[in-house]
Amino acid sequence: RDDGTTSCGCWIFAGSWTPEGNQMARRDNADPSGLGNTLGWAWAWPLNRRILYNRASADPQGNPWDPKRQLLKWDGTKWTGWDIPDYSAAPPGSGVGPFIMQQ
Repeated sequence: RDDGTTSCGCWIFAGSWTPEGNQMARRDNADPSGLGNTLGWAWAWPLNRRILYNRASADPQGNPWDPKRQLLKWDGTKWTGWDIPDYSAAPPGSGVGPFIMQQ
């Protein structure tokens, strides 16, 4: 709307401009994971996730398939790791799988 109440006219850009400013202009290329996952470089839709279906990087119990290249892991209370989880925050064993579009 022209009155400024619309947060996003195009859903693909939802989250790209926040109270902190233009997220697409960020230029922090730090990669503490060593996996090429630079969460501070620009912005990725949705929610700044860099790898879609990243839940598939862990086994059904939430442990990384490849511990040397751990992307996400269930720590007993929540999902942690080097990306924004692309799935429900439900714990392993809850019946929620890695492919959210098939839920």
